[in-house]
Amino acid sequence: MDEREYILELQVLWPRGSSSSEPNFEATLKTLALADDAVRAFPQSPKLWCMRGDLIQQGSEESAYALEDALLSYERALAVNPMFAEAHESIGYYFDVIDEDFVRSEAAFLEAIRCGGGESSVAGLARVLAERGKPISDILVMIDRHDIDHSSVLKEVREEIASGSWQPEQENEET
Repeated sequence: MDEREYILELQVLWPRGSSSSEPNFEATLKTLALADDAVRAFPQSPKLWCMRGDLIQQGSEESAYALEDALLSYERALAVNPMFAEAHESIGYYFDVIDEDFVRSEAAFLEAIRCGGGESSVAGLARVLAERGKPISDILVMIDRHDIDHSSVLKEVREEIASGSWQPEQENEET
């Protein structure tokens, strides 16, 4: 198989369960094994490294991989191509969701956007800014600079942020 064939085959086998929150574990293992084969065959493919990282994140707790292996895959993609926006974006989501390191997440999303990342990078940045307690009005202005009329992702995150869904929880101050 060539690199493109691996990418297409991984997309066909991408784990899908009965709901998006329940991927088919067997499909994940099969697809991850193929991703491992792909990065061995094409270690200079940042796309394959990112796909591998995403599969590791979607894996089950029974997986042989730790979540940190996903981050290592994204970092490997950037070692191959430091301007690969998808890897920066994946790192942004990793630090947002897995490590809850919003400062590092924000930096990764900004770098993804600088490298040409699209609506998913902007949406991720908007969420992280809201989670960090940045002013909602500033975040909405940032989102509105993009073509949200043609982006369901940006429309959705805009509505969530406007409603306060991503604001940090206020700590109860006991006196």
